[in-house]
Amino acid sequence: MLVIVRWIGRLFKKEYRFLARYERSHPHFIWYVLIDAIVSVLLVFGGFQLNSHLHSTSAAEEKLERSGGVSLSESSFVEKVKLAGNPVYWLGPLSGSSYTFNDELGYLRIVTYIPAGSKVSQVAKSELIVETYASAKDLTDHIHATANAGAQTSVTENGMTIKYNTKDLTSMMVEFDGVKQVIEVEYPKIQSEAQLLQDAGKLTQVR
Repeated sequence: MLVIVRWIGRLFKKEYRFLARYERSHPHFIWYVLIDAIVSVLLVFGGFQLNSHLHSTSAAEEKLERSGGVSLSESSFVEKVKLAGNPVYWLGPLSGSSYTFNDELGYLRIVTYIPAGSKVSQVAKSELIVETYASAKDLTDHIHATANAGAQTSVTENGMTIKYNTKDLTSMMVEFDGVKQVIEVEYPKIQSEAQLLQDAGKLTQVR
């Protein structure tokens, strides 16, 4: 018991000596106050700088992702699409591929397939791309699949409308019955008509 009493007494003495340095009568009072003030300012300034840097980095990374400048894994891609909150279509996962997602334009959401071993900076605009337009009106100035001679339209039993150009089989437009969104698929090279129709059947909303 005596040991405990002595230990508590020492704590009070240390506390007293610590507080005593803030007494004006203490010979180093000014120095203690000045040092504490400098340390406090540095801590506050450092905190603001760190917070600003973190927010700035986060905003820059988010903007880069939204513009399709970041390669995403399948799970990360799906999560980003869900967070965006708008209907987005794709051809499903492709083995070995990663993905980018661009929704900066609002009326248009772009999914780009990045081949295995490639980086976003190395991928040309002619890679496999699936574009989801908010409506047919938004697609008017962009669609080229039916703009020239050779336009072909197929309607499936479930009401899916597929449009493409038989003289330039590098893209197709797909409309689903009862869905206002319109999808355009662009390929890096010429496809067969059978492949276009097969891919149209693969189109599904990212969930």
